[in-house]
Amino acid sequence: MISGTWETAPEQYRERGGVPLMACARITAERIGGRHTPASCTGHYPHVDVPEKLNGLLAAFWDQAA
Repeated sequence: MISGTWETAPEQYRERGGVPLMACARITAERIGGRHTPASCTGHYPHVDVPEKLNGLLAAFWDQAA
C-alpha cells in the first residue's frame, strides 16, 4: 500500500484529510498482511505528483517479489 505523506498540503487539509487517509492505508496494509510505504511530497496523486518516486517504489517491490 502506497500513500502520500501530505506534508505539502495546507495544515487543516492534511490534518482532516491526509492523516486519516494515511491511517487507513496503514491499517489496510496490516490487515491484509501487506506493507504500507509512504511517498513523501505528495497527497492524493503520487502517480502524478512524484511519478519517478512512485516508479522507484514499485520497481523495488517487484524486485523483492521476484
